[in-house]
Amino acid sequence: MDFRVYELKAQAVHFGERAKGNLFKPCLRTIPYSAITGALNRRFGPFSGRDGLKAAGYLVKAIGKNRAALMAYSPRDRVAGASKIPLQVEFLADVLGTVLVPENDAAICLPNEFAIALGGMRSRGFGEAQLRLVERRAAGNPRRGALRLRLPEQEASAFGLRKVLAATYGYLFAPTPGTQTGVYVRSLFEGSRVVAPEPLLEAGRE
Repeated sequence: MDFRVYELKAQAVHFGERAKGNLFKPCLRTIPYSAITGALNRRFGPFSGRDGLKAAGYLVKAIGKNRAALMAYSPRDRVAGASKIPLQVEFLADVLGTVLVPENDAAICLPNEFAIALGGMRSRGFGEAQLRLVERRAAGNPRRGALRLRLPEQEASAFGLRKVLAATYGYLFAPTPGTQTGVYVRSLFEGSRVVAPEPLLEAGRE
């Protein structure tokens, strides 16, 4: 299998959700499958079946990029017409990342350059991202290594992941088609020890 490898740039992005009742919205330090796949399907989809458009990504280590910052805002109660208790939102500024898209029939629709709305807090101006195709990369022979992105277990095979040796589990949101709701599904998080294609693995870690 092959991957389309895209460079992702954005001024500010928020990845994550606020647990009910909490006054702080933390931000993830990765580009999870749920966020990028959802954004691509809103832009180009929807697609049906297991051969639909799928993607996952990770942040690139570079000086001055992916800086954590905080913003405070007060949501308004529309019924009472007053502001609620202020929330603190953590976000990433000057975002630079890599997005991997397994090549299939759905991926053919993707142009070499395009814009998407990514992550949360989009109504507050977050998430305007630009993607640019860098290369089409062959998966090559799978090897042991540390996973550097977040994937639902049920989608691991679509990315060529062969075997899980020691998992770091978490949960990602999976929307229910045709509704505004969904469920959380068990997922493999970064740091999981796996046998997978080179593009999915942290460089230099066996």
